[in-house]
Amino acid sequence: MTLEQQGEFLEIIKDDFQGMKNMLDRIHERITQYPVYTQLEFMKPLKRMIFEAWQDAINENDTFLNSYDGGDKIEILKP
Repeated sequence: MTLEQQGEFLEIIKDDFQGMKNMLDRIHERITQYPVYTQLEFMKPLKRMIFEAWQDAINENDTFLNSYDGGDKIEILKP
């Protein structure tokens, strides 16, 4: 993977996170028309999934994040 390719993928990742934030905002807007207990139940699986991802992201010893090899290492070659 070249530095340019990595930059392009980082931009895609940034856009994806923004898209997910926008989706969460839209979900929040849409579910407010339902009763409170319905909203709470609707949110439980989302909250659980986001909490799990958050725990993994802040864990410096997370096995997936530290061990996954997607083949995206960048090698600097000397001329």
